[in-house]
Amino acid sequence: MGNKKRKYVNQPQRREFGPPGINPRTKRMLRVTIIAIGLMVLGIYLMITKYHVWFNTGTQDGYNLEPRHTVQLDTPAVAQPADDGETTLYVPVLDSVTFLPESDVQTITLGNPDENTLYMAFHITFQGETVYKSPLLTPGDGVDEQAKVSVNFPYYEDGFLGKIEYRYYDASGILTYVQSVTRDLDIVIAPPATE
Repeated sequence: MGNKKRKYVNQPQRREFGPPGINPRTKRMLRVTIIAIGLMVLGIYLMITKYHVWFNTGTQDGYNLEPRHTVQLDTPAVAQPADDGETTLYVPVLDSVTFLPESDVQTITLGNPDENTLYMAFHITFQGETVYKSPLLTPGDGVDEQAKVSVNFPYYEDGFLGKIEYRYYDASGILTYVQSVTRDLDIVIAPPATE
């Protein structure tokens, strides 16, 4: 067997990060700076688009401090300590609501108790579906309105068992979600009108 000549293939040279002639330490600092700026831009983007936080007015679930049409309501409430152990939550006393049968417009009347120091919103749900979502309410304010609901309940003598979730928000700085309190809610269906 004769000697075979080996063929040498020129390997591509590894491209270094940054302009040529910069020492490795400067290149590392440049790389870290670019990554930090990228993360900062991403964070600002998420705060504006996903979490709706801009100029201290929004929350992740879509509530903001823009004025809404609300009414002054005297809402009975019971005190409950918050999870942080420092704040007291005042939870409205509401055991039931009465809805008209087969209607997507219902009367909703409920407020944020005067004693609260936090903003509040409430969600009425049935089998995991949100039936009604209130605007954000300052202490002492409430809703008393004919509101669109997402579920048309048929007439049923025993009614339905739903849930009401009270969501509390701190508005002393950036509007921040604090915690929720959920209670059972009897959804009573008014008898159909008879001719």
